[in-house]
Amino acid sequence: MIGDDNLTPEIVEYIHKKHAKVGIERLDEDEITAFNFTYPKNAKAIIDYQGIQHALNKHGVNSPSVKLSKQPPITYKDIANYRDIVKNADETIKRDNRIISYKQVNGHFVVVEQINRNKSEFIFKTMFKEKGDYKNAPDYKKNIKEND
Repeated sequence: MIGDDNLTPEIVEYIHKKHAKVGIERLDEDEITAFNFTYPKNAKAIIDYQGIQHALNKHGVNSPSVKLSKQPPITYKDIANYRDIVKNADETIKRDNRIISYKQVNGHFVVVEQINRNKSEFIFKTMFKEKGDYKNAPDYKKNIKEND
């Protein structure tokens, strides 16, 4: 495991270009209790090239979401900070095998989605930014409604 402090934009770019999968850190108690992990002592946060690719394709500089909706683009730097966003989220919603974290930042908000694939890891799935308040966003309202 590389440690959260070592997940830099350069490391994210390396993971992306080399089609790698990397353990970042062990999950904290709050994250472990959010799911019924089969092996809680081994539970860890993972990032792989597929999640990075998805975030950049859907929400990166040249993505349709950014071009059409004027959504702020996701960069390697944003992805490198995803664990900090998750740990300091204003709100986190658990849905099935997914955990969605919302963080309000200076007139826009950031959403990070992680999935629990094999009962011992949260893997980065995607992230995006939007302008405004996250509580007014269609994505948030949908996740709250489906979570009831």
